[in-house]
Amino acid sequence: MSISEKEIHEKNDKISALEKKLEIINSFAPHFWKTGFGHYFENDARSVRKKHNEASVRRVLRAMEAGFIHFNLKFENGDLEVQEGDWHLNHHKIWNGKNWEKNWKLTIMKNKNGVRFKVQGDNINHSNGKCMRSEKNIKSDQNGNVELRRSGDLYVRWNITVQN
Repeated sequence: MSISEKEIHEKNDKISALEKKLEIINSFAPHFWKTGFGHYFENDARSVRKKHNEASVRRVLRAMEAGFIHFNLKFENGDLEVQEGDWHLNHHKIWNGKNWEKNWKLTIMKNKNGVRFKVQGDNINHSNGKCMRSEKNIKSDQNGNVELRRSGDLYVRWNITVQN
C-alpha cells in the first residue's frame, strides 16, 4: 500500500499545525489560564490575576489564528482595541439607555468580518475576586458583538469559545 504525495503533504500540514499549537502552549506554561488560554472560573481578585493588556490580547489573537478556541479575558474600566494580523478585538463600555449605566461590549473580528463565538460574561468584585453577576451562553451577533450588563465598578471576565 503506497501513500500518495498529497496524503503525505496533508499529514505534514497537520503535524506542523499541532507543533505550532504546542509551541504557543509551552510559551505560556505554567500559568496557562493567567495569560488568557482556556476558561477560568476561580478567584479572580486583583491580587491573584491582573487585567489583560494589549500584549496579552495580542497573544490570544495569535492563538486564535493558530486554531485555539477557548480563552478567558479580564478587563477593567478602560477601553482596549487590539489588531493582530487579520484579527481585531475591541472591548469597551457602552451606554445601555437606563440611568446612565454602561454595559460591557466585546467585539471579535477576522478579516473585518464578525467572528461567531459564545461567552460567559462575569462581573467580578475587585477585592475578593468573586463573581457578582454572570450571564452564560451569550452568542455573538453577525458582527461579532456581545454585551453584558455591567454591575457597578467591577472587572469583567469573558470566557470565550470561538465557533467554527
